Amino acid sequence: MLRWLYIQLIWLHPARFRRRFGDDMLDDFGRAALRAKPRYFADAVTSLARQWLLRPEFRRPEAPEQLPSIVSVPLFQTIEPYKPQPAALLHGGLLAVLWIVVALFLIAKGGGVAPTFLIGAHFSRPGLIPFERKPAADSDLNTTVNVRPDPFEAWLKLARPYFASMPVLRALDTDGDLALSPWEIGNAPAALRKLDANHAGKLTAEACGLHIDPNSMPPARAAELRLRFMSNHPVLAALDANHDGEISAWEIEHAAAALKKLDRNHDGYLGAANGRLMVDVEQERVAAGFVSYLEGRYAGMASYWEIGIALLPEWRGRGIGWRAQAMLCDYLFAHSVAQRIQAGTHPENIAEQKALTKAGFQLEGVVRACEFRAGQWRDGYLYSRLRTDPSPL
Repeated sequence: MLRWLYIQLIWLHPARFRRRFGDDMLDDFGRAALRAKPRYFADAVTSLARQWLLRPEFRRPEAPEQLPSIVSVPLFQTIEPYKPQPAALLHGGLLAVLWIVVALFLIAKGGGVAPTFLIGAHFSRPGLIPFERKPAADSDLNTTVNVRPDPFEAWLKLARPYFASMPVLRALDTDGDLALSPWEIGNAPAALRKLDANHAGKLTAEACGLHIDPNSMPPARAAELRLRFMSNHPVLAALDANHDGEISAWEIEHAAAALKKLDRNHDGYLGAANGRLMVDVEQERVAAGFVSYLEGRYAGMASYWEIGIALLPEWRGRGIGWRAQAMLCDYLFAHSVAQRIQAGTHPENIAEQKALTKAGFQLEGVVRACEFRAGQWRDGYLYSRLRTDPSPL
């Protein structure tokens, strides 16, 4: 093996040098001891560099020998194999590397300035393999892949604005994860006391998020709005144990026990199975009221939504109520699997009955003695809208 490698080194020398000294070099290498052979390899490499770089006389082609002229005998001339100069080899290698880099750059950029069209993409992007668009030049992409939305993300879209609009929920949800953990439920009394800015020892409906001007309406009307506001929100209704429209000092002290009653699945957390959204009048850029939604269940997995609405007096009778309720129904059907949405109203509330009918609801019947109000039990009307019912929007 060592002899073969040494022979290859000799053959790399110029031809004139090889014919003159090659046999002697190989003979000396064969008679040398094994431990001396590395020195012969070093000498051969040094000689190879010296002959090609410093001894040009050995690289000149030899003049052909004058052969006797013999008639009828063909003459042949031996031509020395061509070996390129080291500088030429280096120059060619650099050019090859440069062209490879340029080719890779053009492939990465999609082939240059010419536009490329990609299979399955509506817009051309660099970095992908282009294809010939002629077969599809006159046709648009007609394949759409629909990815089903994550139900949890749908609940977050509803829960995030609801938590943001409720001072009580913002105070209770200390980590901002849109759920009340066991630790946050246990810390509820301390969190609610921080909302008592005037140190009155209680939280009024206004401190809990109700926006009204008591001086612009009769006291009885303001008291009615406070009671309705506290009862429309499950967390506030649970904290307001005696349903007087405010959270007293005693109710603040026992807030943890009240909140635990809302933990339906007994996992220690309170989730966003209900909420409230503001009704915004786009032209006026003001809030006209709010709509609410609450998850219910009749049996098994058959869940439904129950919605409600409360508008300020100046915005009633202008077609805002039925549109807001219809939009809420379309949103709930789009982001949940519920088949049914229902709403209740009082028999004397003719305006809400007309609004529910315009929003796509149908009257199902009378719910007897469903509400205790003004000292007596009162009936209610139950309306419903199914997913298969047409939307009025």
